[in-house]
Amino acid sequence: MFLRKSILLFLAVLCLSFASCDKGPNTASVYGVVTVDGQPHPDVEIVFTPKDGQRPSVGYTNGTGAYTLRFTQDKYGCIPGSHVVRINAYRDPENDQSQYLPAKYNKEATENPELNLEIKKGKQKLDFDVKLK
Repeated sequence: MFLRKSILLFLAVLCLSFASCDKGPNTASVYGVVTVDGQPHPDVEIVFTPKDGQRPSVGYTNGTGAYTLRFTQDKYGCIPGSHVVRINAYRDPENDQSQYLPAKYNKEATENPELNLEIKKGKQKLDFDVKLK
């Protein structure tokens, strides 16, 4: 009887310790390249917003146009499910917040079928080529 209670107590403590280590929801690893008229473009912001209202994930392109989504400061990826993707680029990210990409890639993204995506569990490479004209 004492052994059984000890085992149950140990299992309860073990379960609680795992529960307190929760780092949030499981995320899918999403990365890729953003090009503008076929050319890699740095400093582009790409935002994956879940259609169910959960927290969005954001990535920024480097000099080769590559991005990796981040869910939080400490966690990469995005929540699996239906998303609207918005792609933003500004004339001068630090001083001029004027958007110069066409509205179909950001303000009107919900109407753009290319930017309404289903994100699955696991690892996914998603590339985007923005057309200025």
